[in-house]
Amino acid sequence: MVVATLKPKEGGFKVSLANRILLSAGILTVDLVVFFLPLTALFLIYILLANPPWFREFLERLDKGGGPEAAKERE
Repeated sequence: MVVATLKPKEGGFKVSLANRILLSAGILTVDLVVFFLPLTALFLIYILLANPPWFREFLERLDKGGGPEAAKERE
C-alpha cells in the first residue's frame, strides 16, 4: 500500500497568524451554520409567509380529532 505524504520545504510550512485566524473563523462559521441552523424556526417562517393549503388541512384535521386512526377508518 502506497501512502502519499506531503513533505514540507526546508523551512517547514509557514502559515501566517492572519491566515490561521481566517481559517479558524471559516471552520467555526461552517460548523455553526450546519449544526445550529434553526430548522424549526425556518419551517415556522415558511408556514406563516406561504400559508400552504396542506398545513391548513392538517390543522382542520387536528381540530376535528382526525388523527391517523380516523384516516384508517375513512378508507
